[in-house]
Amino acid sequence: MGRCILIMMLFFFVGASAQPLVTNQGAGIYIQPGGYVIVKTNSVHNANGYLENGGQFVIEGNVVNDDSLLGGVASPTGNYRVLGDWINNSNVFSNQDTVELYGNTQLIGGTTPTLFHNLYTTGPATAIKTQSVDAFVDGTLNLNDVELATQQYNMVVLNPSTNAILNSKLSASYGFVSSLDTGKLIRHTNTVAPYYYPLGTPTSTGTPFYYRPVDMKPTASAANAYGIRLAKDPTADTYNVDDVDNILCKVNPLYYHRISQNEGITPADVKFYFNASTDKKWTEIAHWENSRWNYTASANPTISGGFNTLEVRNWSDYNPYPFALASKKFVVDAGPDKNVYPYQSVLLSPIVSSSNIVAYNWSPPTFLDFPDIKSPTSSPAENIVYTVNVLDDFGCLVSDSVRLLIQDEELLIPTAFSPNKDGSNDIFRVRNTNLSQFQLQVFNRWGEKVFETTDADEGWDGTFRDEPQELGVYVWKAEYKLNGAPSVKFASGNLTLVR
Repeated sequence: MGRCILIMMLFFFVGASAQPLVTNQGAGIYIQPGGYVIVKTNSVHNANGYLENGGQFVIEGNVVNDDSLLGGVASPTGNYRVLGDWINNSNVFSNQDTVELYGNTQLIGGTTPTLFHNLYTTGPATAIKTQSVDAFVDGTLNLNDVELATQQYNMVVLNPSTNAILNSKLSASYGFVSSLDTGKLIRHTNTVAPYYYPLGTPTSTGTPFYYRPVDMKPTASAANAYGIRLAKDPTADTYNVDDVDNILCKVNPLYYHRISQNEGITPADVKFYFNASTDKKWTEIAHWENSRWNYTASANPTISGGFNTLEVRNWSDYNPYPFALASKKFVVDAGPDKNVYPYQSVLLSPIVSSSNIVAYNWSPPTFLDFPDIKSPTSSPAENIVYTVNVLDDFGCLVSDSVRLLIQDEELLIPTAFSPNKDGSNDIFRVRNTNLSQFQLQVFNRWGEKVFETTDADEGWDGTFRDEPQELGVYVWKAEYKLNGAPSVKFASGNLTLVR
């Protein structure tokens, strides 16, 4: 078989035929380093023989390989710049070359997976590179600002460097990998460092679009491979977001991640990126297992690259694959039951463990000033049980109840006191705190009035005209009105003065 060495700049121009302009039927074609070959507006078909590129080979149509396609073995290495599809049906030996897919809609296809060294995807902002077969990269995958749609196939990055995948991280021009069904982006790892997965939802699934990356940080420097796909609507994929364990309350219905450990057994710290302003302020990560979403472990929240993140550390269970953002059930404590007087103003003050609350509702609203705030005031006329229903912004509803028990409408007043200045029971006074009107009088056994007040906080110290009074029994009379009560009440009784 002859060997054709191309060391000059060659231009091939397309004619009227739809056949490839360049077809190799058995020759060995070699483009030396520094060589430049361009096939204008047409395709190259390596039907039989081999084509080895150590220079710059620009093909403005398709590349179809049915035999051996090689990269240059010497430095500087070769570059294939392809505007059409990349179709491989046989052997590709990339060596150190770069394949640049710089068209708009392009296919990575054929019957045989291609092992690329460097694969660069470029083109207009709407460019999509679509796989119809698995593909491998052992150098660098540079997504720039376009979509690589693996469909139901895998893009496998064999290079364990954390920088083996590059992309634009600008919000208006993300470079990302999308997948369907069992397809995924797989990265090989060998160090304790974050491996970035730039994942987005497929353009083919329509709007809304989500770019939601994941970091995998292995916990040991061993050989591992982790694969991830971002998917919309877990419920539509049979992972119903309403099926949760007794710890979780809600699961993100918009999207979820499918994560697999394809090689190795090393656990990893898994960090999920999301946008709290559009996705909600999720606080946990859920894992689908036993036909429901289950709480994983406490997730560590941070901010990174303009995203909110949640990280589950030292995770090793990737079977089944689905993981999703979630929230735990929060706790509501309406407080202890209270003994109150009729019409006494009582502040209801529940303790709520979540800060993402959007609504409060107290029922029944009877005797309440505002039943739709966190801490309303009740002025009950009878025993009542209040239930507070608390709703967070995920739609999680939690309730708790408190009882208000009405005490007798009597004065709380002692029957004896000892004004000996020992600091204990030295003053005769009422204990009520819900009085709107009050008068108290104390009389000795001869009917002489020894004390009088209209201040419920004021009491008798056992003296009259600055003189300590005798031990014995005294009579008291009171006129009072409870807060909110319709009428004034009268009471009287005996009081024993002791020392």
